[in-house]
Amino acid sequence: MRNRAWTQEEIDVLRTGFNAGKLIKIIAGEVGRSTTAVNKFLSRSGIRTRRWSIERVHAPSVKFIEHKVAACTAIGKASSLEKVIIYLQQNGYTVSESPNPTIGGYFLDNKPISSIKLLIIANKLREEQCQPPFSAPELSWE
Repeated sequence: MRNRAWTQEEIDVLRTGFNAGKLIKIIAGEVGRSTTAVNKFLSRSGIRTRRWSIERVHAPSVKFIEHKVAACTAIGKASSLEKVIIYLQQNGYTVSESPNPTIGGYFLDNKPISSIKLLIIANKLREEQCQPPFSAPELSWE
């Protein structure tokens, strides 16, 4: 059967299973739907929201950032970007600086990322958490 409407019972099973951390494959079996149908419904219904991830590339530079920001925050002089990095780290992300000083920037999923894009990711997360966005007037698109 194609394009069958979701019943409230199926939605309840899907929501509780997903929130309990069950595998999509298991949930699909419980509701008698394909994994694709379950994945689409989770996304379209808003039960699952997209979570951005930032992976660790070089641990020493991460520690350097943490110490630098901790020192600056202690005296109230952390830059807007440093506050963004701390916020992302407090939410389970890891940000690393590029090891090549000529390139500059940071890494996201083992790929270079600009400071502007870090700001965008942090603000998307803040929007999901109903918090005001960061502003970083010292950053530019150039």
